[in-house]
Amino acid sequence: MDDETLLVSADESLTDLVQAAAAATGAHVQVCARARAAVRGWARAGTVLVGVDAAPAVAGLDLPLRLGVHVVGTNPGQVLTWSAPLRASGLVLPDQAAMLTTLLDPASSAHDQGRADVLRVVGAGGGLGGSTLAAGLAVRGARRGLATVLVELDPYGGGIDLMFGAEDEPGWRWGDLASARGHLAELRGHLPSVCGVDLIAVGRATPLPVTDDDPPDDILDGFADDEARRSVLAAARRSYDLVVLDQGSHPEPGPGTTARRASGPRSGWTGLDRTLLLVAADVRGVLGAQAWLKGSAPGSTHLIVRTGPGRRLDPALVAQTLHRPLLGTLLHDGRAPECAEAGDPPGRARGRRGRALDQLLDRALDPKADEHG
Repeated sequence: MDDETLLVSADESLTDLVQAAAAATGAHVQVCARARAAVRGWARAGTVLVGVDAAPAVAGLDLPLRLGVHVVGTNPGQVLTWSAPLRASGLVLPDQAAMLTTLLDPASSAHDQGRADVLRVVGAGGGLGGSTLAAGLAVRGARRGLATVLVELDPYGGGIDLMFGAEDEPGWRWGDLASARGHLAELRGHLPSVCGVDLIAVGRATPLPVTDDDPPDDILDGFADDEARRSVLAAARRSYDLVVLDQGSHPEPGPGTTARRASGPRSGWTGLDRTLLLVAADVRGVLGAQAWLKGSAPGSTHLIVRTGPGRRLDPALVAQTLHRPLLGTLLHDGRAPECAEAGDPPGRARGRRGRALDQLLDRALDPKADEHG
């Protein structure tokens, strides 16, 4: 049912307008005349349309928050009144029938792969500063005027919003997005935002006791399943110029294959999809990176070598050993843990650290980096 549209309305004239838009695209609409009948399909439907006649009853059901919900009606005032409590966009029919047709068109979501450049930051082992690097790249991207979102993909990350001091900022976390399915609407304006960077962080849900009958993942109700992550990442590609993924050290297939930036204006390009593998400049780090590369999905992987005390291997030798292009090095920063604890994100201040992050971002976004390494 993930591609199906759910319409909650008993208004026959409104239903006819929606069905006419659906017929023009070949989309299927399941109609629920009673609000309670929609509970079962609420989370699974790709798109949910709530008629203004059913909006009060739907709001009273206390259904889980999800994206892809739209209030529809013929009276602009009524649509506006109920879009806020349902945290949904509004469509006034028949005036906005063309927008509804686009929304329901399966081909539109199938071919809309997004325009963003996607940088996936992965640590080939723990404690290398992958989250610090991801946050720094996101901040520097935002300072360039790019619409930027930083997405935490490590369920054990603890909440990257803490690094920005944004733990109390309002907005959706992964727990709120857990029911996301199908083609989602605009994410911007719904997420916590600091330093110009929108954040999708792991929520800090109350831990549940683990029993012999429960798998450990049962306590991760602050995160989301694979399907929700795919839908949210696809929406992020459409909503932003730069998407930075903080993936921890977990190999995971990305939401698309590597794509080259096309020439022409920004609105017309298909963005890069590139993995930045952070590797320690020591023997153990290189062996860990080899293991990670064997278990990862094929794609465009570039190395950033982490230097510092006890990490003295030549970065060029590390890249040669791993047979991957070298983007640059990440120097040791003794102040990073203190800044993270204080909610002072990396890359915010000017100086040598900022310039180093700018250089890494330049190389990461260079479509020719695969050629010259």
